[in-house]
Amino acid sequence: MPASAPASFFRTLALVALLTAALVALVWIYGAREAPAPTGSPVAAKAESCATCHGVPEGLSEAHAPPAVGCAACHAGRPEALDEAEAHEGLIRVPGNLDRAAETCGQAGCHPGVTARVTQSLMATARGLVAVDRFVFGEQPAPDGLATMADLGESPADTHLRQLCASCHLAREKTAPGPVTELSRGGGCVACHLRYDRPRAPDAHPALSIDVSDDHCFGCHSRSGRISTNYEGWHETLLTHADVPADDPEHRRLADGRVFERRSEDAHHALGLACIDCHTARETMGDGRIYRHEGEQVEITCESCHAAETPETLGWVALDEESRTILRLRYGRELPERRFLKAGKTGRALVNVFLEDDRPVLETKRERRR
Repeated sequence: MPASAPASFFRTLALVALLTAALVALVWIYGAREAPAPTGSPVAAKAESCATCHGVPEGLSEAHAPPAVGCAACHAGRPEALDEAEAHEGLIRVPGNLDRAAETCGQAGCHPGVTARVTQSLMATARGLVAVDRFVFGEQPAPDGLATMADLGESPADTHLRQLCASCHLAREKTAPGPVTELSRGGGCVACHLRYDRPRAPDAHPALSIDVSDDHCFGCHSRSGRISTNYEGWHETLLTHADVPADDPEHRRLADGRVFERRSEDAHHALGLACIDCHTARETMGDGRIYRHEGEQVEITCESCHAAETPETLGWVALDEESRTILRLRYGRELPERRFLKAGKTGRALVNVFLEDDRPVLETKRERRR
């Protein structure tokens, strides 16, 4: 090489070497990121640039971990791009919001059937609330109808609904990532299935789980009919936070400023049952049918567990595939030896209630979480 070679030549050579090293590193990262999907996973991981900046997050289960499905399957964007701005084009910060759920949780190969049902469920549409409220305000002749929260106008009834009810229905958009709290509203799929509360590294991803705690229900159902608070044994008062100390065991101060006093808890809560032990997946997320009122969508009855005679049951092979999938996740195996009780209204299996010595046994779902 001539001794008189310009300095620009050496700068160019150094730049080429640097780019080559970067490409080698990216190829290595891509290779590490590409892994076969776990058995039964419908989405295969693809080469993505996300890990070059964000690393490979921990905290997700095997089925949702980046080596199995990647990042873009949930967050979209342009995962092949190396520039930050380009990679974040079209990014979905909160996957699971029902207006985008078909593109994330509901894409082909993931949970399309479930998301299609959820968007039509009463949890998402609040059909019954709309119809009854309009009826009470004298705006329609009967407490029935198919109007949803998306149909609200400017009438007194609709204004009342918007001010007091609309914030809680499941279709309300969650705009920023964050844990489920007493103040959480909406969020679609992540309103129930996102978990921040397990020990994890500061930069770990929250878990996606079928382990739905009562805290997930509390933010919305501690208002309106006060279902969550009544269940746990709390009665609303006119007191303020200034009236009771924070550590008073006979009072509970909520994040929205309300104060509750301790009363008798529901018998089922005293026995350790969570909300999801009685409220089934298809009841809360819908079963594909259009219902006008909550009472129509509720699947379980008292007699489902407290039958006077030996109840009807279903064996493993008679279960629908969704129920079998839930049980495999919960127990880590199939359960051909069990006879599951039928729900009184629908005839579908109650996946946590089975016969043992001809007597119904309820195993709480959160005891069997994985």
